[in-house]
Amino acid sequence: MPSKEDEEDKKTPMLERSEPTEQRSEAHTWSANLCTVYSVVCVVLLFVARFALGVAPRESAAPVEVMKHAQNAMFLVLSATFSEMCLLLSSSADANYAGRELRQKIELHGIGDSALTLIEYTFKTVTALYVTSFHGGMKHVDLHAPGGPRIVYMARYAQWSVAVPLFMYIGYRIFLNEQSHRSIVRRCLPSMAAAMLYCWCSWASQVTTNSPMRAALLFSSIVGPVFVGIDQVKLALEHRQDQLFSWKMGVVCYQITVMTAYGVVFFVARAGLLNSTAEQLVYCYADSSICILQGALLSAIRNREALLQTHRWYVAAESAKEDLENLMHRASVPVFALDVDGTITAWNSSLEILTGQQKESVIGRPLKDLICVESQENLDVAISTAIKACTEAEEVTPAVKVGMVVANSKVVSTVAELAIPLRQALPNGVASRRLAMNFVPHQTDDGALAGVMAIGQDLSEIAELKIIQERKSALMALLSHELRSPLHGVLGLTQSLLSSPAGKTMSKQLGMISGCAARLLDLVANIMDLAQTEKQRRENGGQAPMPESPVDFGAIAEEVASMTMRAVDKANRPLVKPSVRLVNNLAGHRIPIIKGDMHKCTQLMYNLVTNACKFTDR
Repeated sequence: MPSKEDEEDKKTPMLERSEPTEQRSEAHTWSANLCTVYSVVCVVLLFVARFALGVAPRESAAPVEVMKHAQNAMFLVLSATFSEMCLLLSSSADANYAGRELRQKIELHGIGDSALTLIEYTFKTVTALYVTSFHGGMKHVDLHAPGGPRIVYMARYAQWSVAVPLFMYIGYRIFLNEQSHRSIVRRCLPSMAAAMLYCWCSWASQVTTNSPMRAALLFSSIVGPVFVGIDQVKLALEHRQDQLFSWKMGVVCYQITVMTAYGVVFFVARAGLLNSTAEQLVYCYADSSICILQGALLSAIRNREALLQTHRWYVAAESAKEDLENLMHRASVPVFALDVDGTITAWNSSLEILTGQQKESVIGRPLKDLICVESQENLDVAISTAIKACTEAEEVTPAVKVGMVVANSKVVSTVAELAIPLRQALPNGVASRRLAMNFVPHQTDDGALAGVMAIGQDLSEIAELKIIQERKSALMALLSHELRSPLHGVLGLTQSLLSSPAGKTMSKQLGMISGCAARLLDLVANIMDLAQTEKQRRENGGQAPMPESPVDFGAIAEEVASMTMRAVDKANRPLVKPSVRLVNNLAGHRIPIIKGDMHKCTQLMYNLVTNACKFTDR
């Protein structure tokens, strides 16, 4: 069954999970301030006890059993050090293969915790080596102990003053792993200082000869762990919405239990219920095993976080896969997929609509069985070309290795035209759909060729548009040819009537007929030019042909000037008004002959000049 953390992971949005918790962990909380005040008081007490009141005399001898067990404890710490180094190397290897965000988390959390634990182990090893090499190191005799004089090992408390703050700092980091190193240190520094100082207060309470000062130091060594524990619990409760909160809270409870157990042993020994040798044996093996257990807890939390992250990636990948499948199925263009044998593995809704073939009836069938015979060769060539290009690809982009095949920074693809019979012929008699499909090979997650994806468009509508366009061009050509001959006849008869005596009395009406016929003839000429241009464009692959006939602008200007002088408007009045004089300034000049369209150039200049005369009064 899914755990509480799994359910919370599903409910919590991705952005909310990755949001730093720095707002919830201010450096100056009341528990941290309490630890700061306690640290100041401890510093004052230690200074007075050491320099004003003095300490107990030193001791040179040390029990042999204590030295022997200190050596055993040192070997235990060395074995734990080797284990933690393996974890550090494993985290470093994981960071090399992770993305930037995950690499930062591994470096801050996994590698950072292992490095801090190694520092703690190193200090414990050096301390144990110092104790065994120098017969216990610097020692004092507690002359006021209830059970008689007891040996106090200063090295033991010096080790604790470093190991306990590091031990706690590692526990703090599991809640503050989203923050920077500086923010974590600022938040943990008051409680770490308090932990270091209550260790020295415990030592000073045994070596100070002044009874009131002993009582004050002993009391401070009692309340110090309480203040630090309160700060730990407060920090944990501030992050109770975090992932794996119960696991992280377990680490805090473990640390508080360990500190409580140390305090019980310390005060039981101070009461004379445990002799000095037995007390040191407990400390030797506890120091070497406590951090090992915490390392196991931290390792479990790291593995659990890695599993949750992997689970989130898996869910995201599955969601992306479903989205892609839905997109492919609901796309407005035809899409299908084939395996390496040409068997259909995907068939989207657009193909169902175009062909009438349902997805359930075509999945698992060879595509060659569904297409027309004339398209089977095109299909074989397209699939073989795509597979060959995939196998010969020299460079595969890692980011798109699973999916499209990329060779030399270009997507490997090939295009083929397929004709697929319809399940039921259309009312207009069409019995098949012509599709232009783009075949793209795709790979599995291990780099093997999985098959080809094909995406394209329906050419049936394009074919219908081509037919309509051809019919339009044919109609335009027909109309222009059929209209041009009668218009030429109308113009000829009109000119004949104008030159005859009978037409003198109707010259105005005949002029209007001639002008209208000339404009219609000009329109027909434009239609013929347009039809001819479209025909030549289709023959040249969509590009209009470049005119190459010689164009003499001098002759064009002379012809336009002559035509304009004889032109009349709709009211059969001369287009050039009596107050306007039309002058051809190109007459007598040599104009270079260029290549172009003589008719269009004449038409363009005639339109410009006639428009100018129409709107010029003088």
